[in-house]
Amino acid sequence: MESNYEKGRTQEELANEDYFEGNRYYFGYNYRNYVVKQNYKKAIELYEKAASLGHIGAMYMLGRMYLYGIGCSQDYQTAKSWLEAAAEKGHDDAMCKLGMLYLKGLGVEQNTNEAIKWYKEASKLGNVDAIRTLGIIYYKSEGPEKNDPLAQFYLDHASSLGDIASESFLEEINSSSEKNRSK
Repeated sequence: MESNYEKGRTQEELANEDYFEGNRYYFGYNYRNYVVKQNYKKAIELYEKAASLGHIGAMYMLGRMYLYGIGCSQDYQTAKSWLEAAAEKGHDDAMCKLGMLYLKGLGVEQNTNEAIKWYKEASKLGNVDAIRTLGIIYYKSEGPEKNDPLAQFYLDHASSLGDIASESFLEEINSSSEKNRSK
């Protein structure tokens, strides 16, 4: 029997094929007469194949599925492993999810500094959620991370990228600043 490699298909092509087929099962797919019913277990199986071939999107999707218990039991350690694998290869959304794990202490010891590290890495890649979250951390923190000017910087930046959620925090910061000046 001829292997896929003997047919001239690369590992990357095989990984992409498994990843996109996994997406069909994750989201459900209906195009003309080609129907795939949503099947998270099948999606996990295909994402695992693609991830084992190095596909970072599949690694992220596995991390996300284990994080939220989609098609599997919720498992923060497995989620963390897949998210780290994707983040180390440059996946900005995986970096954000890792930041969230550390910020909330989900399956790891709560560590705001480690969360900030991951959010900063994602923000360097232009991830607006990471940029906004850094602003919120610096604004809402009651510890040494509290830094209103830095919060303003990140929230302004997220807002300039079209992030509407950042605007309410900016209004809150500005309102708070005005109250402090009038005292």
